[in-house]
Amino acid sequence: MHTAVIALGSNYRQEYYMNEALTALRNLLGELKLTDIVWTEPVGMEGSDRFLNALASAPTPLSQQSLSRELKAIEKRCGRTGEESSNGRIRIDIDLIAFDTSRLKCNDWERDYVKTLYRQLTAAGQDKCTEI
Repeated sequence: MHTAVIALGSNYRQEYYMNEALTALRNLLGELKLTDIVWTEPVGMEGSDRFLNALASAPTPLSQQSLSRELKAIEKRCGRTGEESSNGRIRIDIDLIAFDTSRLKCNDWERDYVKTLYRQLTAAGQDKCTEI
């Protein structure tokens, strides 16, 4: 089994798409360790509505590549398109940010809310990534 840490964010119909994504993640991975769901200001997206963000952690038998493909499939099922994304509308963004002890998406780890939410996951001892 592997341990995955997943970042979720939405700036359009935020509560709806966050709930849709979490339901799909639970269907894929089973029980999730979920952080608080927090509002954040957009980064580098002028005119964007605020984001609703969370981190989730779960054990998975899937490989890193398979899990990443499944996460992108969930985004598409939630209606995410490249055109909307390029116009600043993010129904849902789901990214694998850690897999076992490897950190991915290094820029995301610099965001304060990621650091704060990650501490919630590690305080419960639910994942194997190194401390920030």
